[in-house]
Amino acid sequence: MVGRTSNKRLAEIVRLRKFRELKKAERKALEMELATLEWKLRELQVGPQEFSSSKTQGGISRQLSAYQLAVDVLLHVNQSLRSKVKDTKTLAQVLATWVTSHHPQITPTTRLTWTDTTLMAHPVARRQGFHWLSERLYHAAIRGSEGLSRNEFDKFVDDSMQFEMHTTLNDDGNVQITRMDLHCYNILFEKFDTIAATAWNFLRHFSFGAAWLACNVEIDRVHGKLVYDHNVNPRDRTSLRRILCMFEEPNRVVITLTKVKDDELYALTPGERRTHGYAWYVIERLTDHMTLMKHSYINYIPTTLAGEISLEEFGELFGLLRPTDCHQVRYIESIRSAAERAYIGQIQEGVNMYRQYLLGCKSGELPCSL
Repeated sequence: MVGRTSNKRLAEIVRLRKFRELKKAERKALEMELATLEWKLRELQVGPQEFSSSKTQGGISRQLSAYQLAVDVLLHVNQSLRSKVKDTKTLAQVLATWVTSHHPQITPTTRLTWTDTTLMAHPVARRQGFHWLSERLYHAAIRGSEGLSRNEFDKFVDDSMQFEMHTTLNDDGNVQITRMDLHCYNILFEKFDTIAATAWNFLRHFSFGAAWLACNVEIDRVHGKLVYDHNVNPRDRTSLRRILCMFEEPNRVVITLTKVKDDELYALTPGERRTHGYAWYVIERLTDHMTLMKHSYINYIPTTLAGEISLEEFGELFGLLRPTDCHQVRYIESIRSAAERAYIGQIQEGVNMYRQYLLGCKSGELPCSL
């Protein structure tokens, strides 16, 4: 509100300045016209002969006076235009700053610092960690979902998905994969409360891996809407430990899934490959019988006791054979294509399973309450 008031005040100042400059220019023009009329009046009053003789004597000075007046007017107009350009530039910069402050960047940074937080073994610190990590992800979800609504999905009405793989250069100058993102957008013709309840129950039981749906086992429960669970992908044997939390608002529900990398109570074991990252579901009421669901999945390279798995091991997760040549860029592109197919196919399967679950809840065959 303060920013909006200051912008209005600045716009009013610019408008008044332009008005005053316009009046000054009009005054200069009137002065020139007045000088011309006075000259013509004098010619009529003294007669043609007297005026002719006086014209010879003072013509040069009068011409210089008129020329100087014209130069003054042109200089004033030039300065006025420069001032307008400067004011417009200042206003544009202020508005750009205001827009940026209200609309942050859409996609998160390559790695949010809090995602490397270790979950403590001490019971009190552990419970606090559940809350703290979930709240950090909740705020990231709000920013991220608002950005996607403005820029990525404005043109869509039907369900849509967008995949992106991020890369960077390592210390040796080679390209390496840092993370993979999938952003999804669904419109569901059902009541908001029903979607929120069924989505929570569905996510409690199922987790979406790189190319497989895994069933979750609850390990800890802080309360009914904050739990810690675990699963192992039956296809590639990667493990996942996640904090699942629900944040409720009158017309919006946010479900966060923090995929924990380091846990003192459940440390990495030899041979274990643990996936980590985060995901969120933002469920918003559109009408009484129409609900919008935006969900994003951010996954980093699985880690082991020795660190992140190699590029070749990562490719094997998507069914790729180890490369026989040294064309790393080509191999990374193969991973990108395979990962995109796997992620989109697996998430689409999950969405279809959820729709079937929703129908079962509506028919009374399955429970859908929180």
